[in-house]
Amino acid sequence: MQDVTEVFLRARERGAWPVESVIAALPGSTAPAFEGLRCEWDSTAGEDWVRLLKTSMVLALLWVPGPLVIATTGHHDIDDEIERITGLSVEQINVAHIDSPVLALRGDAIGQIWPDRELPTGAIDLGAMSAHDLWYATC
Repeated sequence: MQDVTEVFLRARERGAWPVESVIAALPGSTAPAFEGLRCEWDSTAGEDWVRLLKTSMVLALLWVPGPLVIATTGHHDIDDEIERITGLSVEQINVAHIDSPVLALRGDAIGQIWPDRELPTGAIDLGAMSAHDLWYATC
């Protein structure tokens, strides 16, 4: 398991970042990392995650509250392109597949990472969850 607690805490401490600039760069981008990508995000609904997809496959998740990107292995160039666009280094988590349960979070840090949310801890296993589980629990 990959404990991602400290990565989320660092991103939360860094605060807001220009996620909108990444979204604006997607349509018509000539960057190989963004070729064919589209995003799903409802900023008006207060969603904490931007999902970057190619066809119907999620390749990366961008965490809105802090500069953090979860990208699938083989698509780390998405992280590089996001850093180029925003001018920031982002906290990075790499997973083999968005649905692989390889992530863990310490329960004692949940309140610091998501101070305005209550995670459905009965619905997810904090010791073995996928990036998709994390997205679901916090979107």
